[in-house]
Amino acid sequence: MITPVILVESEQITNAQRLISDTLELVCPLDCHSPIIFCHSKFHRAIKKVVKQLNIDATILCAPSERGSGIALTCAAQMSLLQQDKATLAIFHHWQPIADFDAFEHSLCLGAQLTDENYLVTLDNPVNGQFFAQPSQINSWMIDAAQLIDIMKIHFPTTFDNCRKALQSEPLSAYSTTLRLASQYFNACPSLIVDNAVFPLVAQRVDIPLTTRWNTFLTDNGLSHQLYSLFNTNKRQSDQGK
Repeated sequence: MITPVILVESEQITNAQRLISDTLELVCPLDCHSPIIFCHSKFHRAIKKVVKQLNIDATILCAPSERGSGIALTCAAQMSLLQQDKATLAIFHHWQPIADFDAFEHSLCLGAQLTDENYLVTLDNPVNGQFFAQPSQINSWMIDAAQLIDIMKIHFPTTFDNCRKALQSEPLSAYSTTLRLASQYFNACPSLIVDNAVFPLVAQRVDIPLTTRWNTFLTDNGLSHQLYSLFNTNKRQSDQGK
């Protein structure tokens, strides 16, 4: 099942509120697992208020410091697998307009199918170009949680272990949707950004445009046939020059 992961990295809480409310408005009507919101502890009260106003069940992971998207997603992936046996992470880290909800839904479902085949999927939203100078940096993207965990275990074992300890040092109560990550372990993690820590280590990457309404499910043969004729190989900034 798809688990929406919202990374609050903005220094402006109003931007964070907009990101959360607009993203939840998009994904909550779909068949998704309850979202995970990762934020700095200084945003916790404001974000908890937004979640309460939206009447949404969400898990809030509060970090004591900034350690980058790589560390944030390692914690989010571990949390998602504690809540369910298998999870596809759909990551949202900047607000973006969605012009066609049906196209977004179809692309999200197709992206989930591709992550089952160990693809890293970015959702290319051309509308972003009207609002941002570098739209390639803010696409939503998807990855299988177990695949991300395996990458961290193999290539960053100490960091993975510190994330695990930070996450499990305080059990998530049935009466609380907030988990504060233990500072002694979380702060021991180096700063890692997914563009450098995760993307280069995934061999299979595709970019799905949101301008077309795809079939919500393709057979294995159909997927293989359409993959290279309809989609683009994803290229991030970290890939330049390789």
